[in-house]
Amino acid sequence: MKKLRTLLVTCCLASSLATAACGTNVETTASQPAPQPEAQPSQPVNPPPSTTAPAQPTTDQPAKPKLPNSIVYTIDGMERAQVKEDQVYKTLPNGEQLKLDVYLPEDAVQEKKYPAVIIVHGRARNPVNLKSRGQYITWGQLLAKSGMAAVTFNYRLSTYENTAESYEDIKDLVSYVRSNADSLQIDKDRMAIITYSAAGVAGLYMPLKERPPFIKAMVSYYNWLDLEHMRSFMEPEDFDKLNAYAPVTQLQREPETIAPMLVVKAGKDSEQINTSIDNFMKLAKEKKANVAFLEHPDGDHGFDFENDNDTSRDIIKQTVAFLTQHLLGK
Repeated sequence: MKKLRTLLVTCCLASSLATAACGTNVETTASQPAPQPEAQPSQPVNPPPSTTAPAQPTTDQPAKPKLPNSIVYTIDGMERAQVKEDQVYKTLPNGEQLKLDVYLPEDAVQEKKYPAVIIVHGRARNPVNLKSRGQYITWGQLLAKSGMAAVTFNYRLSTYENTAESYEDIKDLVSYVRSNADSLQIDKDRMAIITYSAAGVAGLYMPLKERPPFIKAMVSYYNWLDLEHMRSFMEPEDFDKLNAYAPVTQLQREPETIAPMLVVKAGKDSEQINTSIDNFMKLAKEKKANVAFLEHPDGDHGFDFENDNDTSRDIIKQTVAFLTQHLLGK
């Protein structure tokens, strides 16, 4: 295999949102609302009379992140989610244990089972214990507050060389969760999967290839969805093996039968990532696949925790709405 080049990701701030649903020619754009003024500190003594009452915070206003890399949209009380931590779902031949965490609503009761979202992390500068990264903890809390269960987990990191291993770990995680659904308080027949960054190739392979009926929805956040850019860096035989995992490859087979899917793009992401997303969306529209699309036109790769603005929050809210629609019927 030829040496792979490093893919760089550019950064910028975000301002607007464009959405499009596949199979239609309708496209809408939401302009970013004007920022609200910050509340002024109270006066220490005898404040002057005021004719305007101070603004009261609403329950869905973004809270100050409590963890590094927390997502920029929060709901009051989501940090009180119940958590089942560090359950071993797989032991590797070298003895390493792969673990999962389950987030449940604060008022979850043992006799009730909750539809679950499998959260598949991407890569990071510090790849140790990524399930406990602020980004994924706060996604888990947000989904639990929204009435669902969420599963975060560690797996052998997805790289082009070990895509098969990553896929096996993700598949084994899903099997473990379904086999232990009662103790985990999860509805094994109502599950969704959300993948971030480099996790898209291995993480979307099972739901796109096997299309199990218990997967009710898929979400792709700034993923590589087409691997054509790798062809010139690899031997033909190696590329063919890798390309079999590409989401765009699997979409070509009976695209009308896939579970509902939401693809999210960051406009200021790398050209290679965004070209791969554009290629996937072009095929999805041509084949009238059930794929919705959201774009953060000026968003960074990782805008859900990098760009603290209304556009980021709106996309996260729409993502939660998409998942609740297909898992909770709301």
